[in-house]
Amino acid sequence: MRAMYNAGTVIRGKTLGERLKEARKRKGWSRFRLSLETRIQELSIYRYESGKGNPSLPTLMRLAKALDVSIDELLGLKMERGDAEQA
Repeated sequence: MRAMYNAGTVIRGKTLGERLKEARKRKGWSRFRLSLETRIQELSIYRYESGKGNPSLPTLMRLAKALDVSIDELLGLKMERGDAEQA
């Protein structure tokens, strides 16, 4: 499945990779822990976070579920929790 977005595209000042990394850190998880929870290779998570790779929709769904965020939040289509708290 081909991604309809680019992990390096900046939306609302952040990339998908930056949002993914922030969500992971809010949980207090390492990339290794996220890989165990999602069964996604740690190297793939690194690539998504660094903007060097694009997760497929099913992968994005697994990441969002494990991190307790919506796909919209990861893609920057919805205000993030940290932004809402500052408003």
